[in-house]
Amino acid sequence: MLHHFESKADLFIELMATKFKLDQDPNEAILQEIDVNKAANEIVYKYIYDQLKNYRFFGKKVMREVFSVSFHLINSKPNMMKKFIDLDFLFVDDLITFLNQLKEKGVLPEEYDSNQAAETVYSTLAFEFLLYVYEEEHTEEQLLQGIKNKVDFIFT
Repeated sequence: MLHHFESKADLFIELMATKFKLDQDPNEAILQEIDVNKAANEIVYKYIYDQLKNYRFFGKKVMREVFSVSFHLINSKPNMMKKFIDLDFLFVDDLITFLNQLKEKGVLPEEYDSNQAAETVYSTLAFEFLLYVYEEEHTEEQLLQGIKNKVDFIFT
């Protein structure tokens, strides 16, 4: 089946939506691979780092186009906008599940609020990605270090 995409942003959103649907329950495999003796901030950063590899192979130019186009999708392509927003919700939901599993494994305290933490991490990622995409001199290393610093703050 041949699909026609009007922009790189449309292609990006479709690719990411498909990728997330295919990866729908990676958390159990990830938990089996982690060293639960490590600090929570290290485990969570590794999880986020692994999730970000799906985005990092797109260059800044494509990411700028995606962000720019996404604001116009509300009126012109509401279904595509919904797919774009659903990616964010999928990430947050998966992170909540992951954090709850860390609580079950004793890495995080039982009373730890996974929902608030996941939403805070999402806000951190959004901030760091905006810096990375729109500040020309901001490098991928700075993006990752900014995320790591904030994850360390949230989880220590």
